[in-house]
Amino acid sequence: MRILLVSAYDLSRPGGVQSHIHSLAEALRQRGHDVKCVGPGQQGLGAAKSISLSGTGFEVSFVSRVSLQQFLKEMAAWTPDVVHVHGIWVPFLPIQILRTVPAARVVTFHDTTAPSFSGFLLRQAFKVLSRLVLANVDAAIVVSRLPLAHLRPGRNGVKPVILSPAVDLAPFTKLRRKAKAGRPVVLYWGRLEPRKNIGTLSEAIKLIAAGQDELAPHFVIAGAGVDAGKVLALQQQLGDEWISFVSPPDPAGLLELIAKASLAVFPAAYGESFGIVLAEAMASGLPILAADNAGYSDMLGAEGADMLFAKHDASALADRIMALLADKAPRDAQIAAGQRIAASHDVIQQIEKFETIYREAVIRHQSSKREA
Repeated sequence: MRILLVSAYDLSRPGGVQSHIHSLAEALRQRGHDVKCVGPGQQGLGAAKSISLSGTGFEVSFVSRVSLQQFLKEMAAWTPDVVHVHGIWVPFLPIQILRTVPAARVVTFHDTTAPSFSGFLLRQAFKVLSRLVLANVDAAIVVSRLPLAHLRPGRNGVKPVILSPAVDLAPFTKLRRKAKAGRPVVLYWGRLEPRKNIGTLSEAIKLIAAGQDELAPHFVIAGAGVDAGKVLALQQQLGDEWISFVSPPDPAGLLELIAKASLAVFPAAYGESFGIVLAEAMASGLPILAADNAGYSDMLGAEGADMLFAKHDASALADRIMALLADKAPRDAQIAAGQRIAASHDVIQQIEKFETIYREAVIRHQSSKREA
């Protein structure tokens, strides 16, 4: 099949959706499919502008009429069988491509909303708009149960199926841990924005530092965003012996950080429909502690319930960090459980499911054209 994968976000930037698209594209190519990936900033499809809403940063993009016409000429020559759009709610590029490229239409809903009044308004809007979207596609995917809650089926009967993002975890599963001398290392990587709840982690670090325990770890925080100032302030307050603050790493740099870490912490309070960073950490054999937001809880399930902590309880997080670093038996048990959970989300395990969805979408699309 010829498959066009469309990202709402710049594919040159790091992010969970981008990781999913890159991994999916490569796996499909390895199985003999012809795949193209596009997004804002790619192939002259306009530029993205970063904005923030309800504590989440995202991008808005728009394809000019001239660029869109040129792109459609290229697609007419290539004739894709499937166009698969990721991040349909992000204005405006995904809808522009979905409306104009003649192929079987597949959408993936990645988005969840904040537990705020603006988040409530967005959920109500999604319920209305999803009827229109689902009435005009041939297949729909949600990455977890969370996005499913604010979708409503369209007139043509397309109902979203739950299929977690496909991620190439091979670089993480092949990673070899490095012998560590001195203090253990606790790692966080990701965006530094309100929904990521870096404040709770900061308070936990303060509590651990105040305890002066001989097992107390060194913390490495890798990321960028509007809350970077909070991390810098904490580093200045406690000193470099407690915190290292580094820029967002490239893939090789991230593997280097993980290889040296003893534990990873992901404190996001909301806005997570899945948890690709959790899968990456667990696949590498790194024990994790994750906030009990709905997305992380859904992904980890019963087997990973012991990895969760109350998302705003800094004292509990500090206690969990110290307890996990002090006791090898539960740490080893958690590592084994995490590797099993991560393996179920590897692209190798998921790729046939995506192919089935594409084939069924093509059949549905061809049938609807005949009926028309």
